Amino acid sequence: MKKRILFLTTALALFTLVFTSCSKDDDNSSQVLKPTSKTKTSLPVMSVSDEGYSTIEHANLAPIFVETDNLEISEMELIYADRQEAKLTFNLYKAAFKTYDNPIIESLLKTESRVIALDKTLKYYEITVPAIGELEVFTKAERQTKFNTIKAKFTSLNEVFKVMTKHEEERAEAYKKEINKVNTNLKCLLTHLMYASQNHMKLLVKKLKELGITYTPTVMPKKDFDAIIKAEFKHGNYYNKHRKGDTNSAKRGKKTGEKGKINDQGKHTNS
Repeated sequence: MKKRILFLTTALALFTLVFTSCSKDDDNSSQVLKPTSKTKTSLPVMSVSDEGYSTIEHANLAPIFVETDNLEISEMELIYADRQEAKLTFNLYKAAFKTYDNPIIESLLKTESRVIALDKTLKYYEITVPAIGELEVFTKAERQTKFNTIKAKFTSLNEVFKVMTKHEEERAEAYKKEINKVNTNLKCLLTHLMYASQNHMKLLVKKLKELGITYTPTVMPKKDFDAIIKAEFKHGNYYNKHRKGDTNSAKRGKKTGEKGKINDQGKHTNS
């Protein structure tokens, strides 16, 4: 009798272990996105020129993303807010170039791919969001005021360099604070967005120095700022492709379809 009980207990334990293991494999929600070395098949998340102009390779995001759980509401709202801030950045560079037709501003404008990268990430997770919308128009009043206030400071090309240096510094710090609040895929993207802002801040600081203007950081710790200025430009990591599928659901083998919805004020909604 004791032997039979022991056998049944052992069998039950093994069944539970196998069932749990299979469930985890099927769910694939505990993957970790890890960088790899540069090879013929690995893909970069960001490319950087010798001058520091940084482009997020948005076409490479879905192929390298790993399977995760569906996004938390906080993650949806954060990535949408970042998309709108990226739109604000793009619009500022576009407005500055329209006025001053400067090659540095033009290069920054051409490499401004953050809006697309964030938008594609929302689509990867099947989050329905409002269209990016018209240039220089923001549905959230606070962001519209922010854009108007910054643009009004473009009184000279030198002021543009100073104002956009501060803006990139602020964006770099914002991304840095967000990195540990999100899943592994979003962490990868936000890390590279942070690198891009740091690189653009650094190249603008260099330009200001050539003009005889010393830039002092406003939100970034001086120690961190000095380290970034002294170091080489940040380069993007490489990652292997991870399963086929344009969405997180497809990679997980789950039913595709809307997994969340954000309204024009940046809030999650069920309507």
